[in-house]
Formats: sequence, structure tokens, C-alpha cells
Amino acid sequence: HEMGHCLGLMHNMAASSAFPVDSLRSAKFTREYGTTPSIMDYARFNYVAQPGDKGVRLTPPDLGVYDEFVIKWLYSYFPESTSLKEETRVLESWIDAKAGDPMYRFGKQQLASRYDPSALEEDLGDDPIKAGEYGIKNLKYIMSHLNEWLDGQDADYSYRFHIYQAIASQYMRYLYNVRMNIGGFYINEHMVGDPYATSAIVPKEMQKRSARFLFEQLKDMDWIDNIDVVKNLPL
Repeated sequence: HEMGHCLGLMHNMAASSAFPVDSLRSAKFTREYGTTPSIMDYARFNYVAQPGDKGVRLTPPDLGVYDEFVIKWLYSYFPESTSLKEETRVLESWIDAKAGDPMYRFGKQQLASRYDPSALEEDLGDDPIKAGEYGIKNLKYIMSHLNEWLDGQDADYSYRFHIYQAIASQYMRYLYNVRMNIGGFYINEHMVGDPYATSAIVPKEMQKRSARFLFEQLKDMDWIDNIDVVKNLPL
């Protein structure tokens, strides 16, 4: 990732939203692609994969398909080229050939504000609701086994306190990824003839699904207040 910056690559926060969510539970798919088409995204670990999924890769690729392509675009040498315009036509044809393929979509990192739910840090998959449901299942699984796993290793509960904070923080991230659908819109780098519009409002049905998901979560938070865990932790 950092070497990518040294070579001139920016963060591509749209990359990790390219994959269908369930493909992240496939050993075959993740062995080939990891968690994202670009190492320049923040897609650090596979929170979609479930405890019974065998052989699934849990980390990003060393280089994704987007990275291979963009390095080729940036650094290819054209010894037969006679002009900059000639090189530009070739480079533009490469971009045109990938237009509409989500694996090669570029999404700028959003800093001052967030508008585009498909270009967020630390998200995975093309459906934040489905991905969040899988992620929350994993958090519930960890919480329910926390004392069983750590009683013999964490006598003063200090490690469990950090784990609990991380669980709560990760849970908030899953909710945030979904909340961004409500009132959100997709932003695209756009050229004449591209299949993506410059901007597009998140479909109404996705916004409604997102609102329902958040209200359902508000009614199901007892698991994160697991008394057997929190009674032993600092405030």
C-alpha cells in the first residue's frame, strides 16, 4: 500500500465495494482476489467470512487487479510512439476497455465530508447491509465466547477491555456504512460515453432497506451489553 503511494497511486476507496458480498465467503474467489481489487483501499480483514467457511482468505491481496492495471497504465513504455498524442490514444483506449467494470472503478477518498457510500474506508462488498449482517454475526460470536477464551490468560480483564472497545467500534462502523446509504449518492470520474453517470442518488429501495436495518439493530443491542462480560470491565 505504501509502496503504491511512492509510485504515484492515490487511495481508491471504491475498490472494496466491487465484489459481491457472498464471494468473500468463497475460498476459491478470495484465494484469487483477496478482499479487494486494490491494495490502495482500506480493506484490512475479511469480516464477511463466517466461522464455518474453510480456506477463505482473510486479508487483502499483495497487488489487486486494479493495481496491476494502473501500474501498467502509469509506467508502460512505448518505444515506437512518435508523439504524446499517439501515446494518449493508446492509454485512453485501455481505460475505455475497462469502463463499467467495478473492479477498475476509481473512487477518491472522502475527507472533509462523506457522500458516496460506495467509496468508504474499511468496508467490504457491494451491499453494506448484507456485509454488516455477516460482520455483526461474527461480533456476537466473539462476544459470546470472550470469557471462555480468555479467563485463563487475562486475569485482570485489561485485554478484554480493549477487545470489548474494538467490538463496539467495529459494530459502529457496520452501522455507519449502512447509514451512509440514506441520502447518499454515488460519485464517479466521468468521460463522454462512460456507462456511469457523474453522480447518482442511492436507489430508494436501498435507502428504505438501510433505514429498516438500522431500526432493527436498535431493537437488538442486548448482545453488546452482555452482563457476563461488562460486569468485570471498567466503565
